[in-house]
Amino acid sequence: MPEQRHSPRLEQVRAVKARELHKEAREALINDEPNEVILQKLTKAIQATKLCSSSTAQQIERESIDAFP
Repeated sequence: MPEQRHSPRLEQVRAVKARELHKEAREALINDEPNEVILQKLTKAIQATKLCSSSTAQQIERESIDAFP
């Protein structure tokens, strides 16, 4: 499937939201929240990341992994 081009502003907004959701998922895991809550937050983070371009998504995923203690 060819990558769709987004406006730079839309890409930026989506990236910010995806990063926020990844942070929330990490915090839920660190805070030992129930598995169901962690799964919901991870699912939302992954869905938001999929809306970004592939290069932005890869960057967000790397940042999320690197940020984990």
